Amino acid sequence: MAVSNGLADAAIGNLATLEYSINNNWLSNLKSIKLVNEKNLPNSTPLYMGVKKGNTTLKSLLEKAHILLPHSKVLALKEKWLNMDSKHTVKINDEEYHYLENKKQLIMCINPNWMPFEKIENNQHKGMTSEYINIFQETLHMPIKLMKTNNWEDTLQHAKNKKCDFITAMIQTKEDQKYFILLSLYYQCHLFLLQK
Repeated sequence: MAVSNGLADAAIGNLATLEYSINNNWLSNLKSIKLVNEKNLPNSTPLYMGVKKGNTTLKSLLEKAHILLPHSKVLALKEKWLNMDSKHTVKINDEEYHYLENKKQLIMCINPNWMPFEKIENNQHKGMTSEYINIFQETLHMPIKLMKTNNWEDTLQHAKNKKCDFITAMIQTKEDQKYFILLSLYYQCHLFLLQK
């Protein structure tokens, strides 16, 4: 309220609480901005339940109940209470949730020299697929790390040897179908002949 009334320049807090205050107090003159790479501030505010010290039985019971809580129910609670926009949230099932929870991060391999689609430059993923990956990271709330390769054959070998979880862009071939499951088509490349 103090920021809205001009009594303070800004407020820092978790998104859920800030958005709740904005929406429930009709503070239409405020907007929330995500803090990125602030050295002296945490990136997130983890929440825990607290049990009286020494009461390990209750702690164990609550943790077991929490583990059994399906991800779909947690998502429904977040949508109800945290003003989550379900149109921009991937609804994942419990198996997918546990897969991501166990992985902690996904490793990708790319074609290191295939612009404008992708390349590795100064150990960074560049090109069109890099923008897809940025969206996927944000949507899945999962870091996606680049496995550096030297050429396309190196990329294929890394993927076949399970050094990366997926390849960002590939053309369907009979040989590759032995090793990879292809996702739905996201771009159609037309072939041209270049001549003088």
